[in-house]
Amino acid sequence: MSVLKGEGKVPILFGSTSIAAGNPTLGGYLARPDLQGEWPTIIVVSSAFGLTSNVKDLVRKLAREGFAVVAPDLYRGQKPPRFPDAGAAEAAFSRLDQRPVRDLLAIASFIRNPAGFFSNAERGAGMFVIGTGAEAGITAAAQIGPAAMAVAYPVGIAGENMLQRLGAVGTTPLLGLVGRDDDRVTLDDVAAARRVAPQSEWVVYDATGHDFLDDGQPDYERGTAMDAISRIADFFEKHLPPMA
Repeated sequence: MSVLKGEGKVPILFGSTSIAAGNPTLGGYLARPDLQGEWPTIIVVSSAFGLTSNVKDLVRKLAREGFAVVAPDLYRGQKPPRFPDAGAAEAAFSRLDQRPVRDLLAIASFIRNPAGFFSNAERGAGMFVIGTGAEAGITAAAQIGPAAMAVAYPVGIAGENMLQRLGAVGTTPLLGLVGRDDDRVTLDDVAAARRVAPQSEWVVYDATGHDFLDDGQPDYERGTAMDAISRIADFFEKHLPPMA
């Protein structure tokens, strides 16, 4: 497999995977460089829409920049509603209760196993959370202690419990990306997050709404999405342990 101009740095392997992280075995999507070595590793926590084709595309894009990337299926095969709006999907996600957090903790333990052959996560892994997945991701991150963390339009981030959990992440490098026209993640929310995580860096995109990374949603912005993925890749390249 060759790498075409604009498609990243390395050829990749990708596809659905089983994650031996408890009982039952979890499903998910994995992409990693098709080269020898153990790679800096990122866990992607999808939004309430679940493990969509868009999330899989994001996973592949990051992998082409030289990362091993795994996105767990937190719904465990039960696809959530996707249309006509996010309300039904978020209701379905909320019914999962604390199971997504437990699954993320199990996945972190799995990839940190030094017996793995593609991941150097025992030296520190990253986490990338999207939308409604921010609550489960940040809750798990407070216990996992990721080497670095990126968040895109994190729904509910200014809630009291979320801010406490974000503060518990400590000095972990944090990159946040939001749209200025997002009525669900406001600039006041960003200011609140900055206060509890002063080490964080936030990018605010003008004339951009919610779900700007999701090409299946009305707010999708191709140029913004491309810039965001580039920034996320650069951020993790800077803060994650290099290839082993």
